[in-house]
Amino acid sequence: MKRFRFAIDIIMSLLLVLQMLYLLVGEAYHEWAGLALTVLFIVHNALNRRWYKVILKGRYTKRRILSTVINSACALSIIVLAVSGISMARHSIAVHLLPMGAARILHMLAAYWSFVFISMHAGLHMATALRKAAGKRYWKIGIASIAIIGIWAFMKERFLYYMFLSEEFVFFDFSTPLPLLVAEYLMIMLLFMFIGAALSARIIRMPRTEKTKYEEKYHE
Repeated sequence: MKRFRFAIDIIMSLLLVLQMLYLLVGEAYHEWAGLALTVLFIVHNALNRRWYKVILKGRYTKRRILSTVINSACALSIIVLAVSGISMARHSIAVHLLPMGAARILHMLAAYWSFVFISMHAGLHMATALRKAAGKRYWKIGIASIAIIGIWAFMKERFLYYMFLSEEFVFFDFSTPLPLLVAEYLMIMLLFMFIGAALSARIIRMPRTEKTKYEEKYHE
């Protein structure tokens, strides 16, 4: 089951990166891949349904609050992404739930915010591994290098402009090869994974004995 979950997470991550480059991969692919990503999101949540059962139980530590906020932000942004996506669909399943103008703006906002939140969500699970890696010099150099490249790519791809609606239309550099753009977005994803891991492992690090029984059993 762990391998199955891991495979789903990897597929979702790769699809998410390609979805961000929709003008370069084509609208038809973007819509069908978006539907596939929505289905995988539902499967992912079904596999982790126990987390929902205990969300109102137990004591909320700082780490559990962080996890709950990021998980909830992921869920909300993906729901907005799916609803706005099918409202604009032209090549796949279309259900016009929102006006086209509102759907386009919400879709862009949800796309960039969900990319950040999903990356941080994945990073929460890297906290232990990152703490171990940070003790080795070559891992420190590697992590620092990826983070620097990720910051550069984040600025180059104008994430902040789109996340806060400073620009309402996404610009793509069609002169940049698709594999290079995919690599840039992967670096951005890794950057926010590191941020999520750092928040969990360092900023609000706490002794294992302070964890609630719900965090021990349903660690998300």
